[in-house]
Amino acid sequence: MLEGYWHVHLTDFNIAAIVKDDLKATSIAGTKPYMAPELFQTFEGSHPGYSFSVDWWSLGITAYELLRGQRPYVMRSSTPANEILQTFHKVHPSYPAGWSLEMKSLLRKLLCRCPEAHLSSRAAGSGHVRRPSGTYSSANSYLQAIPKPEVSKKK
Repeated sequence: MLEGYWHVHLTDFNIAAIVKDDLKATSIAGTKPYMAPELFQTFEGSHPGYSFSVDWWSLGITAYELLRGQRPYVMRSSTPANEILQTFHKVHPSYPAGWSLEMKSLLRKLLCRCPEAHLSSRAAGSGHVRRPSGTYSSANSYLQAIPKPEVSKKK
């Protein structure tokens, strides 16, 4: 997680849960700007629950934010769930022309709004998720190009 001064925090806020392959989680927990659409749909009662793909969505939001310097969707933790769902339906993330096709493809797969089509939700037997060629070097060059704000020391 990136805070306002670009301090990086890696955490699960002690809310991680083990979900068996065939079961769906239904509790709502997390930081709203990083939560997948199906979490909000579960909260609203229009979705039966969610599984592993929500983690891949969060990875997509984080990767996009690291590359672009902002999240693909404008929302805050105080934004109501129904407004967030409307945002997901109305707003489509933009991908700068300078980003590689591989990077855009990876982010589109991670940020797919249909849970069954998320990158991790491939049919059984399709193998594991592989790193697309050039992803690291592309991401690294984008990160180097983002202007870094001056960061004050934490008190």
